[in-house]
Amino acid sequence: MPQYTQATLLAETLDQTRSLTRWYLSLLKTVDMKHRFEVNGALLNSPLWIAAHLCWAENSLILTSTGGKPSEEPWLNDFMLGAEYDVQSLPDTKIILDTMKNIHQASMEHLASLSDESLDEPNLTGLSFGTNNSKRMMIMHAIRHEGTHIGHLSWICKLHGISTV
Repeated sequence: MPQYTQATLLAETLDQTRSLTRWYLSLLKTVDMKHRFEVNGALLNSPLWIAAHLCWAENSLILTSTGGKPSEEPWLNDFMLGAEYDVQSLPDTKIILDTMKNIHQASMEHLASLSDESLDEPNLTGLSFGTNNSKRMMIMHAIRHEGTHIGHLSWICKLHGISTV
């Protein structure tokens, strides 16, 4: 069995999480990716908005906060936490999915360069969860954040009548 650093193990976990995201998005490729369901009076995010938001999140939580080279796509901040939701502002599906792939590839390469010691350093954005502001925490949060949105994508599949099992 290969020797793993903490960073490579976190990177592998992030990559497996992204693999599941891509799978759910592939199940949704035949539906209107901008469609928003309303459930009990709550308007849900569309699959395309979720994909764009995950681009922003990985760019911020992995590349920016741990010292990588972030993407400079001009539309990324339109999908940050708390941003106004405008279905018309969504870039083309191909642009979002290509950006998602590029940011993830850059993240994987950057994470492979981090030492175990560097994971204990404060992240570069000043964000913290509880009292933990380490680069390690940002990576772990990116993984759990994406996992939350995978759950949203699975519900969207079910609402579209798409089997996920």
